[in-house]
Amino acid sequence: MSIASVAGLAATGLAAALVTVSVTFVLARRRGRYDTIDTAWGAGFAVIALVSFAVAGAWDPRGTGLAAPVVTALTVGVRLSVHLPRRNRGKPEDPRYQEMVRRAGDNPAPHMSCGFT
Repeated sequence: MSIASVAGLAATGLAAALVTVSVTFVLARRRGRYDTIDTAWGAGFAVIALVSFAVAGAWDPRGTGLAAPVVTALTVGVRLSVHLPRRNRGKPEDPRYQEMVRRAGDNPAPHMSCGFT
């Protein structure tokens, strides 16, 4: 893979991550719970793995050496995305996020979306 190909793959992975986090932020606002992002970490790994595999496959049709990391990221990502909501079902929002919202004041959305706490 050339440096340009690696840069393109990195940019594609970053774009996939930004879309995943943005969709998660919208869902978190609707739910009124910012700890939703914890669930999205796993889904994010899976999305980035799939997108990166698809893009890398275009550069290397054989997909040499990519199957194992993609399967690993998908397995871990899906497991995390399923486990965390089940674990947190019926519980109040994670105290870390409650504290961030409290410190952000009346309009926590800009703080929560950009990570400013």
